[in-house]
Amino acid sequence: MVLNRDLGTGEVQILADHFQSRVPEDFFQCENIPAVHQVVDPESMPTEWGWNAKTNTVFLNANILVQVPGQSPYTKLDESYQHETAHLFYDVGDTAIHFTFGQWIWEAHALAGQALANQDAGVPAFGAVATAYDTQSNIGYELVNGVPRDGEKWNRTIVDGNATQALLLLTDVLSAGSDRDFLKRVNALILSHYRSTGSPEISAETYGAILNEAAAGRKIDGQSPGAWLFAQPVANSTGKTGEYLAVVPQYSAAWYGTELFPTRFWSFAFRREKPGQDYRETALEGLDMTLTVYDAAGEMAGQTTVRSAGGIGTELDSWKLLPRDIKDSAYLVRAEANAGGKPLVGYNYFVIMRQAPKVTIEDDRMIVVLMNNTGTALVPTLPQGMTITGGKISQTLPGLLVVTAAPGTSVSFQFGNFQTVISKPRTARVVPLRLP
Repeated sequence: MVLNRDLGTGEVQILADHFQSRVPEDFFQCENIPAVHQVVDPESMPTEWGWNAKTNTVFLNANILVQVPGQSPYTKLDESYQHETAHLFYDVGDTAIHFTFGQWIWEAHALAGQALANQDAGVPAFGAVATAYDTQSNIGYELVNGVPRDGEKWNRTIVDGNATQALLLLTDVLSAGSDRDFLKRVNALILSHYRSTGSPEISAETYGAILNEAAAGRKIDGQSPGAWLFAQPVANSTGKTGEYLAVVPQYSAAWYGTELFPTRFWSFAFRREKPGQDYRETALEGLDMTLTVYDAAGEMAGQTTVRSAGGIGTELDSWKLLPRDIKDSAYLVRAEANAGGKPLVGYNYFVIMRQAPKVTIEDDRMIVVLMNNTGTALVPTLPQGMTITGGKISQTLPGLLVVTAAPGTSVSFQFGNFQTVISKPRTARVVPLRLP
């Protein structure tokens, strides 16, 4: 990476040739690549911010780039440049593509592009598909997003992350047999839409149609990709006001695989208000949050209390909640708190399969967690008479099934009048099955 610093202004022009292979031009279907100026000296802010079409230059405001212990020098600067460069590939004419239905999809396109490019360098983006997406979405329609802009969210991490995971899951399912090229097709159609209409605006209806055209008739979870995406919690940009509580089990991904054992439990509480035309969310800090783990039979397997916090929320190491001799099984975690006399509760699921192989980028397993229809309890065993097509049960544990299936396959679960279809990505997928 070459840094060209102007000592008079404090600006640093970043010329990063190695990004040409990590953010490939054909992925984004860009028309031109602007020069990028990023200020890394907080005391010398530029007089302008954003993209200047006349000079084809972008100025980025000063960032406080905090290195994680053990990271190589300039890692955060590297990541920051790569992310903003990914956004720049969506410039068209003298403006940029504008998604009219929320900031979440704008961020997701850049982050998904980064993830897919970096996966070739050994960064495990597959973990976001396998263990993160469905677990985060399970916290509920009102909690993942609920606002049109990241600046209105109490913390943007879950919105940007979940939106990115949604696009990665679409890619893994809908282009399982074509080198994960689904988003390349989507980006080509976005650019084609601009060239045919002259408008950079992409509405929800237009974007849904673009997804469907790129999928060429393929479906995800039994739906067209456009219908599926806009039914997901992250697509909710008009949330209800109120107080909310959530808990998210988190698995640690590495290039050599993801162990099916959560390493942390992320819990948070927030209030959503709408004092005028805009939303405002604020973290609820200082609440005593009780986390309780139940096994598939409904017996308590662990409990502790943590304090809610601002910033990123509260992360708890799993060994502080789970007993060391905990058995391989599906589990339910319940979070409870009281906000000014109002009880708050949230549920989620996780699996422990320490005896199983780690999840890898090419993995034929779907780990299906059996839950009741409200997601407030596990179902210990598969209902009698249920049939499964498109996949084969290879293992059962209390509260879960392991179904093996080919990448891109639609696996159907049916008994009586109940039927649900779950799609198999190229990697594994830890996903709930809510039973009537």
